Amino acid sequence: MQVESDVVVIGGGMAGLVAAAVALDAGLSVTVVTRGHGATASSSGAIDILGYLPGAVLPVEIPADGVHTLAMFHPWHPYTLIGLGTTDAGRSADASVAQVSDAIDWFRDRISSAGLEISGSVSETQWPVSVLGTVKPTTLLQSSMVTGSMSTDADATVLFVGLRGLPDLNPRAASSAYSEWCQSTGEGPHRVVGTVVELRSLSQRQALSSIEIAHHLDTDAGRTELTDALVPIVNNTGATHVVLPPVMGVVDSHEARESLETALGCRVIETLGVPPSVPGSRLQAALERMVVSMGGRLLKGHTVQDHRVTDGRITEVTARSRRRSVTVSASAFVLATGKFVGGGIVGDETGLREFLFGLPVFDAQRYLVGDERPSHLTSVRSVTPTGHRVFACGVGTDTMLRPVGVDGDVVYENLFCAGAILAGYNYQTEKSGLGVALVTGHTAGTYAARETKEVM
Repeated sequence: MQVESDVVVIGGGMAGLVAAAVALDAGLSVTVVTRGHGATASSSGAIDILGYLPGAVLPVEIPADGVHTLAMFHPWHPYTLIGLGTTDAGRSADASVAQVSDAIDWFRDRISSAGLEISGSVSETQWPVSVLGTVKPTTLLQSSMVTGSMSTDADATVLFVGLRGLPDLNPRAASSAYSEWCQSTGEGPHRVVGTVVELRSLSQRQALSSIEIAHHLDTDAGRTELTDALVPIVNNTGATHVVLPPVMGVVDSHEARESLETALGCRVIETLGVPPSVPGSRLQAALERMVVSMGGRLLKGHTVQDHRVTDGRITEVTARSRRRSVTVSASAFVLATGKFVGGGIVGDETGLREFLFGLPVFDAQRYLVGDERPSHLTSVRSVTPTGHRVFACGVGTDTMLRPVGVDGDVVYENLFCAGAILAGYNYQTEKSGLGVALVTGHTAGTYAARETKEVM
């Protein structure tokens, strides 16, 4: 089967689908080739732009300031490179912040049209709650996760709710952990309590999953059942904030939250997701709806296994599924296959390598690491402020996110890289994973669209 497209995106996570949507915005035809869900669908549902500077132990207070500092001192970080691509070195830090801010504004608008409300900006750090009762710094949140004044309102009563049969959230442990965190900050709610409720229609199940409950809460009957179970407890405790596990609907968490808040008369908050993540699946589904609604083509269940190159330019890729082979030709290509979870970077005892095009793999300092065993790129200590070197390894690029070789020259003029496959940042310690995917996806899509129009 032969398909023609202006732009081909390889990878169907945050980076790939954002790149596809940007190219579609430019009026181009786009085909996304994806073998299945990767890290985005398993994520917490929050989009971290920058939680910590490299090596730091204290979180970034304002993401914009963090990105600006990062761009001044870390030349190979993706945020730095995209800033250098738009201006001279003296003003690149400001340009990096502007690029990040523009990508966020664009994303909030487009994903809202796909039915997912996102809150946040580069001007503030948000502190969502996990199922453990701990908090973490992030930038963008699904509206169901926004805590608002919960941690600063001295008159608030916070009620952590567990669901019988669902092990994800232990309300007693979570409420205790949250209380300890509030005490460490010197402010917090008047009272934090926990309770367990039962959804009787699901009580016959031996073990419930968050996905099952979320589907149940997508229905009026499910939301009514949960409301009936919570009303007497909310009234007895005087709860002003109710914290639920990450189960607030697979399809529409905004509607579920509003329905529950209206019935309970208090703020309802969803915790961050844990794999298999309902908020992550919700984000993935919204991204796919966004691309499809804009006219994009999704080839799901296909793995790119071959490509053709003419005069230093990729002209087509061949993807295969169980039943067919599809060859897609295009003027520009975006590589967004992820790192280890997505399979973009693979490793064994001989070293690390980029799976599809055989591109060289570098570390955060742009040293070639393709011949090093992955175990040699890890630290003896499992948890350190600097993290493991292996997680910062990936494909090196120029300021237009085109892959470069050992000599620094661009390998393919019409290939643009985005997301976790990039070298130069450690998503685990920085808390920047989906943020880098969003921003570099936006940038790669812009350059891919520009490249396509230049050769038309």
